[in-house]
Amino acid sequence: IRCGMTDYASQRAIERLGAKKDGVIRGHHMRRDGTIRDTVMYSLRQGEWPEVRAHLNYLLSRYR
Repeated sequence: IRCGMTDYASQRAIERLGAKKDGVIRGHHMRRDGTIRDTVMYSLRQGEWPEVRAHLNYLLSRYR
Protein backbone atom coordinates (compact mmCIF):
# COMPACT_ATOMS: atom_id res chain seq x y z
CA ILE A 1 0.00 0.00 0.00
CA ARG A 2 1.41 3.40 -0.82
CA CYS A 3 0.54 7.09 -0.77
CA GLY A 4 2.18 10.45 -1.18
CA MET A 5 4.44 11.77 1.56
CA THR A 6 2.26 14.87 2.10
CA ASP A 7 -1.06 12.98 1.98
CA TYR A 8 -1.49 12.85 5.73
CA ALA A 9 -5.18 11.86 5.64
CA SER A 10 -4.39 8.75 3.57
CA GLN A 11 -1.46 7.88 5.84
CA ARG A 12 -3.73 8.03 8.90
CA ALA A 13 -6.40 5.93 7.17
CA ILE A 14 -3.89 3.28 6.11
CA GLU A 15 -2.37 3.15 9.61
CA ARG A 16 -5.84 2.96 11.17
CA LEU A 17 -6.41 -0.22 9.16
CA GLY A 18 -3.35 -1.76 10.79
CA ALA A 19 -0.80 -1.51 7.98
CA LYS A 20 2.80 -0.97 9.03
CA LYS A 21 4.93 1.81 7.60
CA ASP A 22 7.92 0.29 5.82
CA GLY A 23 9.60 3.48 4.73
CA VAL A 24 9.77 6.29 2.20
CA ILE A 25 10.95 6.09 -1.39
CA ARG A 26 12.38 9.49 -2.17
CA GLY A 27 11.77 10.92 -5.63
CA HIS A 28 9.55 7.97 -6.53
CA HIS A 29 6.90 9.60 -8.72
CA MET A 30 6.81 12.47 -11.17
CA ARG A 31 3.57 14.43 -11.14
CA ARG A 32 1.96 15.83 -14.27
CA ASP A 33 3.28 19.28 -13.40
CA GLY A 34 6.84 17.92 -13.40
CA THR A 35 7.41 17.99 -9.63
CA ILE A 36 8.77 14.92 -7.90
CA ARG A 37 6.82 13.17 -5.15
CA ASP A 38 8.12 11.04 -2.31
CA THR A 39 6.08 7.90 -1.63
CA VAL A 40 5.32 6.30 1.74
CA MET A 41 5.18 2.50 1.59
CA TYR A 42 3.03 0.35 3.90
CA SER A 43 2.54 -3.39 4.16
CA LEU A 44 0.32 -6.05 5.66
CA ARG A 45 1.43 -9.61 6.17
CA GLN A 46 -0.85 -12.33 4.91
CA GLY A 47 -1.62 -13.53 8.44
CA GLU A 48 -2.72 -10.03 9.45
CA TRP A 49 -5.29 -9.74 6.66
CA PRO A 50 -8.27 -11.51 8.36
CA GLU A 51 -8.15 -9.09 11.31
CA VAL A 52 -7.63 -6.07 9.05
CA ARG A 53 -10.51 -7.17 6.82
CA ALA A 54 -12.85 -7.56 9.80
CA HIS A 55 -11.88 -4.11 11.06
CA LEU A 56 -12.39 -2.59 7.60
CA ASN A 57 -15.83 -4.22 7.32
CA TYR A 58 -16.72 -2.82 10.74
CA LEU A 59 -15.65 0.69 9.73
CA LEU A 60 -17.62 0.48 6.48
CA SER A 61 -20.73 -0.85 8.24
CA ARG A 62 -20.89 2.30 10.37
CA TYR A 63 -21.65 4.35 7.24
CA ARG A 64 -24.41 2.17 5.77
